[in-house]
Amino acid sequence: MHNYIMYIFILFLVIWYIYISMYDWIIHKYIMHNDNSPILSWRINHRIHHKEIEGTIKNNDTALIFYNKFIFIIATITVIPIIAIFIYFKIKILYIILLILFHYIGIFLGICIHNYTHTKHHNCDKIFDCTKIPIPTFIYNIISDHHENHHKNPKKNFCVVFLGFDKLIGTNY
Repeated sequence: MHNYIMYIFILFLVIWYIYISMYDWIIHKYIMHNDNSPILSWRINHRIHHKEIEGTIKNNDTALIFYNKFIFIIATITVIPIIAIFIYFKIKILYIILLILFHYIGIFLGICIHNYTHTKHHNCDKIFDCTKIPIPTFIYNIISDHHENHHKNPKKNFCVVFLGFDKLIGTNY
């Protein structure tokens, strides 16, 4: 029975990771790269960020990070479909609460890793109102290479930290 629970947990982690990788891709493609973005300020700042990288404007470190206040917003928006699925399948409330806790921690870690990798990648040592979590160099290099390729071709590599969805749908290098 114990192995069964471990396999279910691993399966859950894999499905959750793919789901979050999809949201990573959606946020970057349909909010950051969409001129009709529902969060226009993110789109405007992201457009400036790309122009900074292209060298067409002076670097002012715009849109390098997600401020702490956005962690809660992103986690809440992305947890709603998961809760709906758990309720539909009549999963116990305790598991739903644990899922929500796990999800918020996962989103927090992902955004903090994004903040670390993005500011390091762009050599920005400004103090931002954000939390950063350093990661091992080999993981940073993978994320950094993926990000660099996105700047070379902004229509590819939309996953930022939770890499993988680009590969699943064929929009990566």
